[in-house]
Amino acid sequence: MEQVVEVVRAFIYSDDKKFLLLGKRGDIQKFSGMWDLPGCRIAKGESAGEALIRGLKDKLNLEVFSYSHIKTEIDRTEDVRCNVHFFWVLPEKLSDLNLNDANVLEELSWFTNKTMPEYLLHNIKFDDGIY
Repeated sequence: MEQVVEVVRAFIYSDDKKFLLLGKRGDIQKFSGMWDLPGCRIAKGESAGEALIRGLKDKLNLEVFSYSHIKTEIDRTEDVRCNVHFFWVLPEKLSDLNLNDANVLEELSWFTNKTMPEYLLHNIKFDDGIY
C-alpha cells in the first residue's frame, strides 16, 4: 500500500526579490546534499498553513507575516506519494533568519535566477513564487 506524506515548501525571497532562499539537506536526510525550499511535514490534524508557520518558526526562526498557496504537486517514489504544497511567504523580518535545525538542513543560501543550484529536490524555477 502506498504511504501518503503531506509537506509544505516556502518560496522566500529577499526584499528586492532578486534572491531566493534554499536549504541544503543534511546527511541524515533522504536526498542528502540536494537543495530544497524550506519547509516541513504537515502533522496529523494540522492545516498546510499551520504547518508552514510552525515549520518556518521552528527551523528558521522566522515569523510569517503573510503567505499564499501557489500550487500542489505530487512526487512519487517506489512506495510513497508526497503531496508537496508550495507557498509564497512574506516573513515579518528576514533579519531574524537563523538555521535552528541542522539535522534537516545543513546550510542555507540565497540564490539568483542565474545561480540556482543544479541539484534541486523539486522541479522549481526561480520565479515560480513571484507574484
